[in-house]
Amino acid sequence: MRRVIRLSLMLAILACPGLAFGQSSVIDVLQFLMTNRSVVTDDFVRDDEAARRSADAVAGLLVSELGRLPIAPSAGGFTYRFNPQLGAMERASESFGPFFVERALTNGRGRGTLSLTLSQHSFSRIDGQSLRDGTLLATSSRLLSEPGAFDVESIRLQLTTRVAAVVGSFGLTDRLDVGAAVPFVSLKLEGERIDNYRGRSELQASGTATSSGVGDVALRAKYRLTSGSERDVAVAVEVRLPTGNTDNLLGSGETRVQPRLLASLSRGRFGLHGLAGPVFGGSSGGFEAGGAATVAANARVTIGAELVAQRLNTASRLVTISSPHPQLSSVITTRLTAEEDAASRLRSVVGVKWNIGSTWLISAHAERTLRESGLTAGWIPMISVDYAFGR
Repeated sequence: MRRVIRLSLMLAILACPGLAFGQSSVIDVLQFLMTNRSVVTDDFVRDDEAARRSADAVAGLLVSELGRLPIAPSAGGFTYRFNPQLGAMERASESFGPFFVERALTNGRGRGTLSLTLSQHSFSRIDGQSLRDGTLLATSSRLLSEPGAFDVESIRLQLTTRVAAVVGSFGLTDRLDVGAAVPFVSLKLEGERIDNYRGRSELQASGTATSSGVGDVALRAKYRLTSGSERDVAVAVEVRLPTGNTDNLLGSGETRVQPRLLASLSRGRFGLHGLAGPVFGGSSGGFEAGGAATVAANARVTIGAELVAQRLNTASRLVTISSPHPQLSSVITTRLTAEEDAASRLRSVVGVKWNIGSTWLISAHAERTLRESGLTAGWIPMISVDYAFGR
């Protein structure tokens, strides 16, 4: 009887997923894939709670990754300071600076920068488990007398985002910069839910969703505290506004404030830069710290490497839980669900900046997550174009 019920559910789902979710939001399709199941456990409440928690966790992790994507620093590659001996403005550094770690230098009074950064993120793993090969367990049933499950449902997801971030900043004074960053996000979700009963696999559900639009806009300000020729210290603040569409996972729906302390040390062609500061607001506060090293290979080329660590006070983590079947004492049911715990992220960036002429810069760099917690995407290629302007 249970087999008949399960097959009936599968036929009903297979008959309509494409029609039912062809124009739905990303969160609707994700919840559909995570919550529709055919394994009969006779515990609908526990099944539904576990499935929804796991769907919320995947959505939350994706929004968290997009909300914490590094954006080009407010000060561009060309920074200036007033030289009292010369009575004129001069370049503050021989290098063009880091890629994402904010340096303490400022644009200079009346000078500004505009930049466009393009990146693509193909998320392949979640909490160390593969998203793409169909091995992410959703629900399973196992007889106590057998070592393996006789009925297993698994999830396959492909999550791809493309981000174009437009960043602008302007020096109101020699020490004070203000700016904004506007990310434009395109997201695609494809997924399948597959049931394997006694070695026979059947497609239970599938869905596809796409979305695009403005993500969470960032407002920025930075004030340089020192005026040394080699050592600089500054304070900065970034406010992320909830401008992205939450139903389509383009934004967090929460305001986040991040003050930072910045320090830079420049010695000729070499530079060291560091930042540290807490994160307030949103569903999870935390702390961020990072460092970068740059070297001016020549007057037109700068090579750099960065390392940034983030600590989240609260984050979702996928786990599996097992419990006895409420009606069949010989059956154990395992479900995918989620729990909240502190989490940490570690990112690395390497790349090169090239002054192609006048005040134009092209940057080619790649980012990689070094710790397998949350959503990870392997190497993330990025390219930026910067233009400096002003008197």
